[in-house]
Amino acid sequence: MKKIKHISMIIIGILSCALFMTGVSASDTDSSANASFLLEGKEYTLPIDFSELTADGWTTTTDIEHELGSMTETAVHLRKEGTDDSCWLDTYVFNGSDNTKKIKDCQVCMVMITRSSSEGISFELSNGLKPGDDQAAVSGIMGEPDDSSDDDMAAVVSYGHENVEGRITFCWFKEEAAKASDYIMVGRYQTVETETS
Repeated sequence: MKKIKHISMIIIGILSCALFMTGVSASDTDSSANASFLLEGKEYTLPIDFSELTADGWTTTTDIEHELGSMTETAVHLRKEGTDDSCWLDTYVFNGSDNTKKIKDCQVCMVMITRSSSEGISFELSNGLKPGDDQAAVSGIMGEPDDSSDDDMAAVVSYGHENVEGRITFCWFKEEAAKASDYIMVGRYQTVETETS
């Protein structure tokens, strides 16, 4: 399980570079079609205040008093209170303001959940798709992707744009031993109005 977690965190770090684009103001974004999901029975739409997740019982060993500079992000590994170590959610926390902020005061702009971790966490997209659903199920509901790749390691498809309606990425690994790390990643970034405090 630790190996799977390690693989996933490497993946999330690499893919976040592709996911992140220059933010746009909230006034420029009026759609969130691909940024909504159900997590443990509650509907969320990215971006989410980090404090909302902690209020809902998600915990982390990350120092949430750590400060992020303007327009910077960091990976935060979350676990639901009362669940075992296999039940976890990877997130990216983003400071889209002009000021330095503590992690606890920033927003979650991306979440990723793997097939294995979803066995202990209830997670599904607003359209009903879940980690572990195959490519046929995804294309049957979402149609042709905006971006895709397919190589010896994995097949990856993405829908939407992370600065507007949100972006959903699905990944299916080819090796049987790696299939537990198949994942769904949802991202939506926004900047906020300039603050003076």
